[in-house]
Amino acid sequence: MSVNSDLKIRILGPLEMTLNGQDITPTAPKQRQLLALLTLRRNSIVRAAELIDELWGENLPKTAMTTMQTYIYKLRAMFIAHGVGEPLHTAQTGYMLRIPDDAVDVHCFERLANEGRNLLDNGELDAGTEVLTEALGVWRGAALVDVEAGELLSAYITQMEEARFRALELSIDADLHLGRHLELISELKSLVALHPLHERFHAALMTALHLAGRRYEALEIFRKLRANLRAALGVEPGGEVQQVHRTLLDPDQSPPVPQGGPAHRWLPAAALPPAQLPFVPELVGRRAELREIVAHLGPEAERVPGAAPPVVVISGMSGVGKTGLAVAAAHGLHRHFPDGQLYAEFPTAAPAPRVAAHVLAGFIRALGGESVHLPDDPGEQANLFRSLAAGRRLLIVIDGATSAADLRPLIPADSNHAVIVTSRFRLHGFEYGHTIELRPLEPAEALELLAGIVGKRRVEAERASAVRLVELVDALPLALCGLGSRLAAQPELSLGELVRLMKSPVGRLDGLRSGDFDPLERLNAFYLSLDAREQSAMRVLCTLPTSRFTARSAARALRWGAIDAELTLERMVDCHLLTLSRDDTGQVFYSFPELTHAYARGLTASA
Repeated sequence: MSVNSDLKIRILGPLEMTLNGQDITPTAPKQRQLLALLTLRRNSIVRAAELIDELWGENLPKTAMTTMQTYIYKLRAMFIAHGVGEPLHTAQTGYMLRIPDDAVDVHCFERLANEGRNLLDNGELDAGTEVLTEALGVWRGAALVDVEAGELLSAYITQMEEARFRALELSIDADLHLGRHLELISELKSLVALHPLHERFHAALMTALHLAGRRYEALEIFRKLRANLRAALGVEPGGEVQQVHRTLLDPDQSPPVPQGGPAHRWLPAAALPPAQLPFVPELVGRRAELREIVAHLGPEAERVPGAAPPVVVISGMSGVGKTGLAVAAAHGLHRHFPDGQLYAEFPTAAPAPRVAAHVLAGFIRALGGESVHLPDDPGEQANLFRSLAAGRRLLIVIDGATSAADLRPLIPADSNHAVIVTSRFRLHGFEYGHTIELRPLEPAEALELLAGIVGKRRVEAERASAVRLVELVDALPLALCGLGSRLAAQPELSLGELVRLMKSPVGRLDGLRSGDFDPLERLNAFYLSLDAREQSAMRVLCTLPTSRFTARSAARALRWGAIDAELTLERMVDCHLLTLSRDDTGQVFYSFPELTHAYARGLTASA
């Protein structure tokens, strides 16, 4: 169902949603908070965990997932009741608000601000200031002033306010260059009163007063700014203000005024570094893996000038916690990459080449290339991305890559950057990545994770059942989170009863569905990535009487030649549908992980 084109959402000021001019803004605080975040992240998936963290932060209620889903349901019902359509979509890992960019005021502001900046860059100062004034007119007050803001919304609000300041600074600088200092003085006095530590506004006011022949007033502005900075922060004014002050002390010197033309000092489009890393809960375990990632990507890692950037590839079965490890490591490293952090996700069901092209376009926009014509040729797009990344220090996280071919265009060309990749496949042919094969948690770590969700007392009271639950899900973090969420939502459900419910393959997979983790959907995606012959082999091998088997016994069961059997087994290992181990003699064994075995037996039973 299409979305009504008359829908408008305004966030640059009080939150306001209208349809045909009628106000339909939700009044419930949590729904307003959700709507604001989904609007800012429109047309992209917002993970359920991010929404929960935004709503409650550290004060997480036991029913967080259920309550959040209720808020989503009410938002969806409200859209339908008002005739908006069905813009709110449920995805595998979260939710997406699918609306046109032009329906949101922040997009209109960004478009006009970029247009104004481009006009200034071309020396068209009159036209540039006119468009920037129009852009600033989109604002109706502080962004989302009447919405409760958690950590994520607060970060977005800060970014939007900084973008507003930059547009205002550009407009003021252009007006000074055009000789409009008399018109600016009143506005600048209001701005420095509202922002007593903002040096650019003070420098502009000092310059405007000097140009108006009011040098002593300008010196008084400097004195007040200096006193405020020393009292609040213990620092002296910066170089720009100091330069204007030196000019004021020399009556024969003209005040510095921004110069026009392509080489002037207007801030570039990417003045605000991208900060795209999502939220992840605190990790349990993984200390060795985190140290390994830091060793390869951190400040002590060896970097060869002119070489490719260091890349860490985290590979492992579905639910093993690849994304959590990658993002947690990136958060720990981000301070070493001051020019920004880029994040992109390859959805499981989407065609990888199309996603790769979309990701590349997003990276280009994030680095300030929104005003540049995006080439049609994928190779030229990759070259443009590398050009924009040159000279910066970027940290890039690519979640769910499917092949080396899709990954290569997203890697910058020099060693100043660092890249973390996750993949459910082994990325053969990706020659310059350090690979970490992520294993399930250790039993003690798995119990610690479960206890963190359902409570230590509950786990200790039924320790044997807790241990069995860990075994039934291969100690996979996402599966344990699913179990924990179910137990937390049903305090009357004992761990022993849950063990009994999960004895059947179907019950086990159904019982793990929670939030952004649906093992059945993920295993379906793995299974469908195999060809028909490999799918048949998987269904046969799950019926073998032993939990571990050799390539020879697999060949006998399949009635295939040894080479064909080994190639198929290796393909299934690459997809993490089988695990590989060796005994003391070096003999290679294959086995199904518990959840994959349950899934395969379910396929066999329904065949």
